[in-house]
Amino acid sequence: MAKIANLFTTRSNSRYFGPAVISGTQHDQCSTHMNVQVPGYPTGLKARIAVPLEDVLSPGDQVLVALENENQIYIIGVLNQKVVNKKRPVKFEIENGAFAKIEGSKGKANIQIFSNQKDLIFEYSPSSGKAKVISNSSSICVEAPGGDLSLNCKGNLNLGAEQVNISGHSALNLTTAGLENFKGSSIGIKNNQLKISSPDIRTTAELGHFNIKETRYTGKNLLSKIGQLKIVADKMETTANSVVDKIKDIFKTVENLYQLKAKRKRMVVETTYHVKAEDITFKSEEDFKVKGNQIHLG
Repeated sequence: MAKIANLFTTRSNSRYFGPAVISGTQHDQCSTHMNVQVPGYPTGLKARIAVPLEDVLSPGDQVLVALENENQIYIIGVLNQKVVNKKRPVKFEIENGAFAKIEGSKGKANIQIFSNQKDLIFEYSPSSGKAKVISNSSSICVEAPGGDLSLNCKGNLNLGAEQVNISGHSALNLTTAGLENFKGSSIGIKNNQLKISSPDIRTTAELGHFNIKETRYTGKNLLSKIGQLKIVADKMETTANSVVDKIKDIFKTVENLYQLKAKRKRMVVETTYHVKAEDITFKSEEDFKVKGNQIHLG
């Protein structure tokens, strides 16, 4: 602000027009009142800023005041400042007391929005590109009753809470775009269906419980490596073109009937073949051959 070349002081009937010194500031830098020390008054007086000021006033700054009486003092200019380029915050206030202000030096100014209780609820820093929504209330609700709501960011989207609940009235979809030459993964949830699609699915857990009324598996290959497998079923059926078993020991206990029906049967035993039964019956429609170095009957 340009300096005032000709400065004069007049005092008549307690009126005063002249220099004063800032003796104290209000708690809020956006306040329209300052504490000033006026010549001829032993104590500081409260003055109102009557003109727009670009810079923040600090104790020791010299200002030009117009004094009508001790209760009507107005700051109408700045004569000298100890520290310059202290930009005064710009403040916009609405009727209920909530306000917004721009504070900071050039290139580092922040935009802040306060509630009527002077609680900071939003802050944006152009220098860092970060925006914060802050609430001291018990909950925050974001609604778009008539349309869509989108959250888009170039980096990561982080959600942190004691418990996270996500719900959709008809469906819920989670998808990834995937990398070049690779398909992405997706999880689709509808009212009566859960669909998971991915080039690679991996599940790791110390303990798992699966309770499924009916299960169908369709695939090209199934490889299973299990320390111990126990199956309890009322009925078990296996249908395959061929079955190859390689087992070290096998033990079977059949309470009632054990039946094998085959077009041909061939059994090769390297050492001993032992059969023990209460009654044994061999029946052949044509030939019955027994061959050995020695055959003992009886």
